[in-house]
Amino acid sequence: MREVSRITDCWQPMNIIESTYDGKWVFMVDCSENDNGTLLGGHVVVSGESRANVFRKIKEVNDGTSLTFFGYVGKIPEEAAYL
Repeated sequence: MREVSRITDCWQPMNIIESTYDGKWVFMVDCSENDNGTLLGGHVVVSGESRANVFRKIKEVNDGTSLTFFGYVGKIPEEAAYL
């Protein structure tokens, strides 16, 4: 099982990201948003089931030159503890 994977696909709209990465944490670069601030899509560069592992990988892949997103995709499970 891969805990964290590096994704090399191109920019994707949120509906594709939501269906592909449902139940995972993702870090995206080159994100786009509409005038209301709603995320439209981006380039997923890291994904995984562990928030901590994905967060650690962000330092390696984020060059700080574009709009980014780090978050959980899908419905957060009821049994999950979160702040």
